[in-house]
Amino acid sequence: MPQRAPNGRLAVLLEATSWSAADLARAVNSLGAAQGLPLRYDRTAVAHWLRGSRPRDPVPDLVAQALSLRAGRLIPAEETGLTRPGGLPGADVPPPGAGEEGGGGITRLVALCGQDADPGQRASLIGITYAPAVCPPPGRGPDVPRPGPRDTSRPSADEQFLGTMVELFAGLVRTHGGARLRSALAACLADNAARLAPVAAGEAADPRVLGHCGRLTHLLGSMTADTAHHGLAHEYYTLALELARESGDRAGYAITLRVMSAQALSLGHIRRAHSLADSAVRHAGRDDPAVAAFVLAQRGHTRAACRDEKGALSDLEASGDAHRRADGRGGGAFTSYPRAGIEYRRARTLQVLRRPEEAVHAFRSSVQHRDPGQHRSYALTQARLAEALVADGRLEAACAHWDVFLDHYPHVAGSNAAGRALARMLQQARSFPRQRQAMELIERGRSFPDRPPRY
Repeated sequence: MPQRAPNGRLAVLLEATSWSAADLARAVNSLGAAQGLPLRYDRTAVAHWLRGSRPRDPVPDLVAQALSLRAGRLIPAEETGLTRPGGLPGADVPPPGAGEEGGGGITRLVALCGQDADPGQRASLIGITYAPAVCPPPGRGPDVPRPGPRDTSRPSADEQFLGTMVELFAGLVRTHGGARLRSALAACLADNAARLAPVAAGEAADPRVLGHCGRLTHLLGSMTADTAHHGLAHEYYTLALELARESGDRAGYAITLRVMSAQALSLGHIRRAHSLADSAVRHAGRDDPAVAAFVLAQRGHTRAACRDEKGALSDLEASGDAHRRADGRGGGAFTSYPRAGIEYRRARTLQVLRRPEEAVHAFRSSVQHRDPGQHRSYALTQARLAEALVADGRLEAACAHWDVFLDHYPHVAGSNAAGRALARMLQQARSFPRQRQAMELIERGRSFPDRPPRY
């Protein structure tokens, strides 16, 4: 057997970033955990890589991400010396912006959803790694055009169908999460998008139909993120942006930038999250107060993560003012921002700012305005409230809310967000081995057949 050549490129990168083998292993494990990959690498694994072994995909991408974040510059996976000949997972997926000339976002959407709906091709898609460093800044693209005079013609049957689908799937995601629904929406878009917006055939697409396709693509991205396939989710979000731009859907464009910011923040990419949130605020404008409230609340959260307390509090105040102006308007999935949502984002921001009492108050307000029938939203808010109460030294009250979270947990089986909340609950409960309520929570949490992701 030929002896492997040492990986000099990885050794140079470690030296340039002042990282040890153990530092790199910990960073890769952390990035993997954020994307639902239970990795357990240590310094000996990195030593094997330095001697010439190559880990399986998507680990080379994660190594490149970790080193990029450490170095403050883009380091492609190929530069680590860990990639194998023949490409990486998802190499057969056309990148956003590629495809048939003149086909636009719909052509790429149909192709991607067709692959996703095929179990035989899906494996390569869900292996795509989230790599924000390779994404161009959102400000480089053309601005979404302001809509012209409102089209008062009666909605077509196709537009009504897609509008109903948007509200249906948005409601199902709030209730059950994305795991059980993702493939159904992918199949629906693969079957209907080309027929309803036939730009590939040379016909002009109805902008309103195109806009609904973009919003369904946004929802598919959110479902995909909820199953921890963040690389594929990013592909869908990017397509949703393109469809919003093509249809002139300014609100949809800003809202998608906002959810991309939330995704980046949840994965620890703080600068990227703030850049996306700031772009969302700029694109939203001031004409729609509901959208303004939505994106300002997210930018406040990212400013808090960037340790800009003054800016974060200013955005929270502006978000609240915009929400009050929007009161009673709209009511749809992309046309309104519920009080529960704005209080939840306010609470998460106050947590980052280390204001536990205020965070608890905001979480309680969010719970009061949640519909318990929307199991995912309600369960996650209960779990966050419990965590805030523990941080404020109120374990007994926290356990009561964790019990409610566990009541709703079976309804959101497969949701990565719910699984991570369960993992955090078990971890925090173990810190109180002499508390009966905490031990009961651990016993109950361990009883669920679908175990939470490991850290």
